[in-house]
Amino acid sequence: MKITVLSLKEVQIYKPSHLASLIRIFGNQESYHEYSNVEGCFVKSAVYFFDDLDLYLEAKYGKDHLKKIIHAENPQIFHKNLALQIISEFDTWKRHESFEELVVHCYVGAGRSPAIAMALNEIFQLGYQTKDLINLYPEYNEYIFDVMVLVGKDYFKDTPDF
Repeated sequence: MKITVLSLKEVQIYKPSHLASLIRIFGNQESYHEYSNVEGCFVKSAVYFFDDLDLYLEAKYGKDHLKKIIHAENPQIFHKNLALQIISEFDTWKRHESFEELVVHCYVGAGRSPAIAMALNEIFQLGYQTKDLINLYPEYNEYIFDVMVLVGKDYFKDTPDF
């Protein structure tokens, strides 16, 4: 399966050449309503709301540093329930829809969207080597990636071929 990671600006003009599904990531719902016009080009689409916060930064640099990088008053922090929602929705897509490309976008296309795309690749074995994707997207959000992979392992723990 082809994986495409885009920014918000890039997804506005992107036209998939294959049957494609879209995962959209926004920090808040207000910004989504301004950019809700791209979903018609895709077989399936889903929208998730969470900020690009890497909670590992707190361990590396302390709470004061983490507070400085949080610009929103009420940040949307990525958590296990959200990871489970993304994984189960993607699993349903794979089981019931035919598509050849996964497009994932966030605002910049550097932190959240690569983390989600890389984790789905790892969990569902979409055809890429994780180390190659890390080289392509070195600024991916490690915390989001790790939570997704951890939840993905639990999601498939009763499946013999996982």
